This record gives sequence, structure tokens and C-alpha cells, in this order.
Amino acid sequence: MFGSVSPICANLAEMAAFTSKPAQRQKVIVCIGECNEAEYWLDLCSAIEILDRENHDRFANQLIAIRKQLFNLLTIITKSC
Repeated sequence: MFGSVSPICANLAEMAAFTSKPAQRQKVIVCIGECNEAEYWLDLCSAIEILDRENHDRFANQLIAIRKQLFNLLTIITKSC
């Protein structure tokens, strides 16, 4: 789980130094993929009862909010290309 969440921040930090809009766009797409992977692991942890439903829902809602922000960022970058 940690392995799929931490790259989101790392990739965004790396992207901040990019001057190329296509390269920035690609990094955001990678971040969205990492967010999707994190949601998969979160669902799996809940399904095998490592994580209770309340915490699952709380983390899932945070991932949904992050993914929305990433899609908004992707839209902004794409429009500026």
C-alpha cells in the first residue's frame, strides 16, 4: 500500500522541475495510475479484513479527492500545451 501511495508525491515533486508540458502531462498520468493502484490495494486489504470498513472508506474518500485533483491538474496542463 505504501509503495503505491508514496510515488504520487514523489512524481509530483519531480514534475515540478519539468519545463516540458508533455512531460508534465505524462507524470500526472503516472500519478493517476498510482492512485488507481493504491485503491486496488486498499480494496484488497478491506476484502481480506486487514482493514476495517470505516478506515477503508476514509482512505478511499481521500484517494478519490486526490484523483479528482490530479485529473484537474491534467486538464490544466493539457489545455496549456
